[in-house]
Amino acid sequence: MNGGELVNNYITKVQDLVNQMKSLGEDIPEQRIVEKILRSVREIKKFEMVATSIKVSKDLTAMKVD
Repeated sequence: MNGGELVNNYITKVQDLVNQMKSLGEDIPEQRIVEKILRSVREIKKFEMVATSIKVSKDLTAMKVD
């Protein structure tokens, strides 16, 4: 994810890729997708604290991308 990209657009791209991978038979747990998004968003300074707070305070196994 780059600094000029909107978070919603990035999440849509990730979901599209996940859907393509699932259509090819890949099993991707929701937790793995959430972790990928949080790692990517954390690279942008203005979202770093938010992503870190979510990762520390929430149970990622119970979170959904939606």
